[in-house]
Amino acid sequence: TCSHCLEQPGCGWCTDPSNTGKGKCIEGSYKGPVKMPSQGPTGNSYPQPLLNSSMCLEDSRYNWSFIHCPACQCNGHSKCINQSICEKCENLTTGKHCETCISGFYGDPTNGGKCQPCRCNRHASLCNTNTGKCFCTTKGVKGDECQLCEVENRYQGNPLKGTCYYTLLIDYQFTFSLSQEDDRYYTAINFVATPDEQNRDLDMFINASKNFNLNITWAASFSAGTQAGEEMPVVSKTNIKE
Repeated sequence: TCSHCLEQPGCGWCTDPSNTGKGKCIEGSYKGPVKMPSQGPTGNSYPQPLLNSSMCLEDSRYNWSFIHCPACQCNGHSKCINQSICEKCENLTTGKHCETCISGFYGDPTNGGKCQPCRCNRHASLCNTNTGKCFCTTKGVKGDECQLCEVENRYQGNPLKGTCYYTLLIDYQFTFSLSQEDDRYYTAINFVATPDEQNRDLDMFINASKNFNLNITWAASFSAGTQAGEEMPVVSKTNIKE
């Protein structure tokens, strides 16, 4: 950006004619851009930089800034109105200066940079707009792209092909709390329980502090954390009261 450019000694900002704040950082002085001679020092003398206004031609509506940035700073994603106001941020950007990607996209849109969709393997629709780190919506799924299971916390599965399941033990009671800051993104948690004997019923009791949706399925086998075969629906209910 222009502000970052002018923080560098001996640098100036050449704004292009688009009226969007987009430009280029160039070596220069208060007089304009400079170009270093190709020949090296001779004896005790060093060649002086040469003024090169052709690198930022005012006649072509380019503008040179060396002390202060121009008022228009829309990063190439909006026309400026009243010299300083970004009329409408485009190219998936938002912010006073169109400096941030919109929700669901990430990247560095400053000075014409691009935003790209969050890559979360269908386990999130939102990510950090700067880094692209996904906010996974299923508890037990982790990774920058929601590509791993929290095996250290008894979750198994394959989120690249399906999801992650918490492995329940028979005759145990489990409590799950969603009180951490990142827990606000969770909308689902999956459990898997395998009877220790054939032809044996499995009883499960669920208590929740808020209304919830419930889906129960069964499958013939569960091998190495990857669901083998199609899951058959048993129960599907929505908005179950506390």
